[in-house]
Amino acid sequence: MAKFTLILFFLISCATSNMHHNRIEKDKVIFKNGVSQSNTWEGSLVFKRVSWYSGLRLKNDVIYWKVDQFSEFAQWFSADEKEFFSSCFPMMVVLFYAGDHKGFSNAMMGAEIEKAGFKEITLNDFSRNISQHPDFNVWKLNRHKIKGYCRSSDKSLRGRYVYVDVPGFKQTFLDL
Repeated sequence: MAKFTLILFFLISCATSNMHHNRIEKDKVIFKNGVSQSNTWEGSLVFKRVSWYSGLRLKNDVIYWKVDQFSEFAQWFSADEKEFFSSCFPMMVVLFYAGDHKGFSNAMMGAEIEKAGFKEITLNDFSRNISQHPDFNVWKLNRHKIKGYCRSSDKSLRGRYVYVDVPGFKQTFLDL
């Protein structure tokens, strides 16, 4: 019995050892296949994901795609939104989530992206299309805010990374 209690205590302590640590995880979110008006296509839209956890709790989440104007998923942009293709270097679609509204907010995360020379742009049609995709619900993204970002052609701002500083976490980056 003592051996069982000792093993149980060990397993519980191992399982909870990360509960009080801040960590950052990187992953991908994939949307498979698409539809736009009468067009359907097979393929994948791959977003990169950076998630900030405090213990087991998701504090912030940034899911982003460096827009590829030649992707079939570009059909989800309206004609007005496609005009950004020629003036943005690059253009990004970003989905934000802030789990604690008293902590690091979506607006604060957007400000981190803007420090890298991006400006927020409106992507109503793309937002509407992606939020209706079945994988949007599979990934449970209903509480994420969808934003667009454009960086001008200023060559001094053309870095590959967007550095993000979230208080209480190591600095990380969005790899464009």
